[in-house]
Amino acid sequence: MYDDEFRARGWFEETKQANALTHAQGTNNMLQLTPHAGKKPYQSMFDWGVYFPFLAQCLRIKRFEYPQVSGPTQEDLMIQRAIKQAAEQIVREQRIESHKTCNLIGDTSNDTEESKKYQDILSNQERRANNILMNMRSTLNHYLIMLTSWLLYKLLPCFLSGVVTHTRQIETLKKASERAPGIPLIFLPLHRSHLDYIMVTFILTNNDIRSPLVAAGDNLQIPVFGGLLRGLGAFFIKRKIDPVVGKKDILYRAILQQYIQHALKMSHNVEFFIEGGRTRTGKPCMPKGGILSVIVNAFMDHSIPDALLVPVSVNYERLVDGNFVCEQKGEKKVPESFWKAMAGIWKTLHSKYGLMRIDFNEPYSIKELVQSYNKVATDDSHFKVYKPSERKLQHNQSTSSLYGTDVVCEEHRTLIDSISREVVYDCATATSVMSTNALAFLMLTQFRKGALATDIALALDSLRNRIKGRKDMAFAGDSLHIVNYSADLLGEGLITRTKDECGQTHLQPVQSIEASIELSYYSNTLTPHFALQSVLMITFHELLSLKGKSNKTDTETENIPGISRKNLVDAALANCDVLRYEFILHKPTQILSNLLEINLDELIVNDLIKLPEVGFVKCFLNCN
Repeated sequence: MYDDEFRARGWFEETKQANALTHAQGTNNMLQLTPHAGKKPYQSMFDWGVYFPFLAQCLRIKRFEYPQVSGPTQEDLMIQRAIKQAAEQIVREQRIESHKTCNLIGDTSNDTEESKKYQDILSNQERRANNILMNMRSTLNHYLIMLTSWLLYKLLPCFLSGVVTHTRQIETLKKASERAPGIPLIFLPLHRSHLDYIMVTFILTNNDIRSPLVAAGDNLQIPVFGGLLRGLGAFFIKRKIDPVVGKKDILYRAILQQYIQHALKMSHNVEFFIEGGRTRTGKPCMPKGGILSVIVNAFMDHSIPDALLVPVSVNYERLVDGNFVCEQKGEKKVPESFWKAMAGIWKTLHSKYGLMRIDFNEPYSIKELVQSYNKVATDDSHFKVYKPSERKLQHNQSTSSLYGTDVVCEEHRTLIDSISREVVYDCATATSVMSTNALAFLMLTQFRKGALATDIALALDSLRNRIKGRKDMAFAGDSLHIVNYSADLLGEGLITRTKDECGQTHLQPVQSIEASIELSYYSNTLTPHFALQSVLMITFHELLSLKGKSNKTDTETENIPGISRKNLVDAALANCDVLRYEFILHKPTQILSNLLEINLDELIVNDLIKLPEVGFVKCFLNCN
């Protein structure tokens, strides 16, 4: 296979880690990049695009045809069948409700009245189906995309210092879309801000990649902005599909499923947030696989030959949407409205939010995923890699199909859950560390009582060396400058800055619940990276204290406060099982015990745990 040939990543393949030098050279600010305009080598000076690069770029982007999906969806036989099923369900419910009345006064209805009543209900369901489809549909328009792209080139620099992505990642996506034009790309970002989907469309459009249809919550159907989002590719989904608990909305589920399937058949790219909504804590949320199930179903029933899943990582130095402190404190979320959106835009344009980073990870082929799953699912050998975890808690219902959830087999649900957890894990692993993430992490873990900026800079150097080559850092340069820059960006509401008698700067996190919650949001970008090591250290100290209590009278073991490696790993596995709905600690194809062993070795290398004797581990106290 040639080096420049595109090939989708398989189920068992690890993400390729680019070296730091190549990564630094390949990173570009998309707000300054105009591939179709600007000054280019061997370009005529009479080209007006040299003098008006942003306007020329927007007018010269590749034009794609975006066929409307609502027409074929409305004519689909599955929709007609669902309309009849919904009507029959209402008739059954009405008969049950009137059963007692009929027993008391006698059944005076005849077949003609029953038939007329059924026809009225059927007509109502047909009108409801049409209303659902009209409220859901996207009206993706090339000219609106061009206009919005030009506006973003002008407005984004007002509050963002850059939108950075890797050009080689873009080239990979272009190869995928050009070499297999009939295969849809499924973009799966981790959701942090309302700006996420707009920027994904912005980057793809300006690099001649077909803009996706984006699944958006119907809470965004607000005046003016709802129509704009619809024209940019949004199709709106109810936040709660089933209005009554325990009662399925058959018609809505069928329309949503068929709308997505017809979009895939028409070669539309699709984008949806696998977490469901924006993260309120900064940590990745547990995946919801409802839409993913529809896409896998489309492949399984041969509606599409294949689809490429593209995990997308998004991060901000400062969150554009503000913070979620009120919601974290238990207050009710303020619903979206026109005036709230206008006030948010005005505030955003007059604030500074630093860098935004978007990473497009290597695509998965659904065809290869399903084939790999079928292969390992039939493997009964003791050494098979893929071992689906036991489900001890009831999981979210959206991991099953949106339509006909009662007929989805357990193997299919396990496949959807495995793919979705793999996607979230890869997104979290590939999320770049921003300068504010690093500073917040250090302030909450090492310097809660504050410290000199120079001491924090030394700790930042240590952190950068520790995660170098494992996580991409979206900042470079002198650590002291980075600390001061990040403190300025986070603001006095989170980190206070004072001068001592010697003129040295002292930084301290604000001692309030609100400030701690917001700092935790930024810090939690790094939390999944250290999760397994944290579990090991907490488990170690817990076992150590238990052993100390049981051996108080044993003077021979007092000098060796250690535990066996096997006991530590076994106890850590039990603690990981408790945290499995808080963190995705490993891929479905990885064995957790092996990862714990690797992280334990790293703790030993970093002198956080040491080996006084063969077969025992002992804590090494490192006081700051």
